[in-house]
Amino acid sequence: MIEDFFKAAALLKTVPRQGWIEKTGIANPESVADHSYSASVISMVFGDMLGLDADKMVRMSLLHDLAETVTSDITPEKMEGHDKQELENKVMLGILSTLPAALQERYLGIWDEFSAGKSPESRLFHEIDKLEMAIQATAYSGQYPGRSFAPFVQSADSVIQTPELRKIFLSITGGMQTAVADKVLAKSGGAPEDGPVDKDVVIEVQRQVIGVLFEVIKRFQENNGLDDEYFKIISSGRAGTEQKRLDEITKKRKDNALVVDKLLSQLE
Repeated sequence: MIEDFFKAAALLKTVPRQGWIEKTGIANPESVADHSYSASVISMVFGDMLGLDADKMVRMSLLHDLAETVTSDITPEKMEGHDKQELENKVMLGILSTLPAALQERYLGIWDEFSAGKSPESRLFHEIDKLEMAIQATAYSGQYPGRSFAPFVQSADSVIQTPELRKIFLSITGGMQTAVADKVLAKSGGAPEDGPVDKDVVIEVQRQVIGVLFEVIKRFQENNGLDDEYFKIISSGRAGTEQKRLDEITKKRKDNALVVDKLLSQLE
């Protein structure tokens, strides 16, 4: 019955986003429904801005975590990606079976498109999924200043490539400086909510990472400039005549991202 579908969707309001619990210790984090709603709003805006099928992207957002009403939010550490995908496919078939046949086919097609991640809409939505996570991470970093949210920011940074989304990401996170600052605090062996931090320890850690920090900031600033140049070329309609430069920018950005990943790994 169709009401069973509505009941299943409503259950997402009670399913917590497990990553916040397991990796940061937040006792009562946002729900999966909270995340899906926020991602839907972002999908609507960027789908329209970039001339994609925004309606499909909003549906994709509303459907992409629906299986978690049954499976809960399974983090990558708990189950391999292939096994998780198989489980969610089976669950989605069951949930969608409560809808009329035409809707079942339509929504299952969108689910499969999301899972494949090959269409322009699905590729962009996977980036939006990470952008929404980064937005929440920055919000939590203000509420819980003693906890590290660097892994969430780094995860988003590795996925978000579309210039328009990346500008938002860099704006809300302050680039990779946020991640480095969190790592310095973690290295200090203490955090504000755990009690006073030993200043000598912090100074020593800062001495150890200062060279890495400067290099990370330099790479971040360079990528920020490259993003601006990329966006100007795209928005001016010169993509066809300046494809070579766009390719150069993309390659340089990826090279910088690899260097930053290696530098940050030295702080772990």
